[in-house]
Order: sequence, then structure tokens, then C-alpha cells
Amino acid sequence: MPGKRYPRPWCRLDREFLAQDTVRTLGERFGPAGPLTFLAIVLEAGKMASGGIISMRFRALAPLSFVEVETAQKVVAAAAEVGLLADLEGDAERFRARLARWEAWEAKDPTGAQRSAEYRGRQDDPPT
Repeated sequence: MPGKRYPRPWCRLDREFLAQDTVRTLGERFGPAGPLTFLAIVLEAGKMASGGIISMRFRALAPLSFVEVETAQKVVAAAAEVGLLADLEGDAERFRARLARWEAWEAKDPTGAQRSAEYRGRQDDPPT
């Protein structure tokens, strides 16, 4: 299929994502559009490889979460209010913010270095 890339970029998603009080607040205020819009922000920030800083147009964010531009603007503002986004700045067209807990979303595998060391250790050990 055109446009498909493998391996696809990924991010860590906490299995308790929807149970987090901040994400639940977005859900209570905006319905499913709140958490979905924030998830779209997390995914887009990961593509930017900017250490958790996201800068994008609301017109680009809205279709990713199937909402109107005005809803995307309100969700972004609310995400900053509840502490999911920090250092929010922008205007009616675009926004720039920092994901407050970027290390939780970062695609880096936290156990990758440990697994690599264990693998190298097995390679160095003679068979018994």
C-alpha cells in the first residue's frame, strides 16, 4: 500500500491511559474527543523527535481525532489546564507546547540496554 512504512514508529501507551485522572477529566469534558485528541498530540510529538515539544496547526490536529478545529483548540487548552501540556503558547491557528510527562510517552525502550547486556553476556559464556 502506498505510504506505508515498516517498521512503523511507535510510542509507549500505559494500559491505564484512560484511567488517569487528567485524561478522565478530558473525557468528562469532551467525551471521547478529549482523550483521543490528546493521544493524537502524543503520537504527533513522537514523530517530531523534539524531546516532547509539539508545534502544530489546529487544522492538522482536528482530523487526526475526528473533531472540529474549535474542539481541538478547547481540548488543547484543557490539556494545559489539567497539566498534560506545559508551556502552552499559540494563537487561533497553531499551538506549541511541551508534554509534561514526555518520558512516559517516549518510544525509547527502558529495558533495551539491559536486554542487550544480557544477550552479550550469554554470547561470552562458554556452553556448559
